[in-house]
Amino acid sequence: MKRDNGSRVEDRFKKIVETDRVNVADQAKDLMTRAIALTLSEYFEGLSSPTITIDKIKDGMEITVKAFCSSVNAPSGIIK
Repeated sequence: MKRDNGSRVEDRFKKIVETDRVNVADQAKDLMTRAIALTLSEYFEGLSSPTITIDKIKDGMEITVKAFCSSVNAPSGIIK
């Protein structure tokens, strides 16, 4: 079945939008890493710099955050 020009334009536009989402995520990784490190440092001692992996999957993106710490530092009032 022959596809019309409208379908090709829609496919191209969809590809551009999906690629742009990934590029935005790549550009924001440094900011996300710093924000996550700041949040995690409130709960963990000896925290390594987190690494973030963003993979495109079928219906969106899978985000994985990895970090290592030497101990847990629960803020007062959380653990009694």
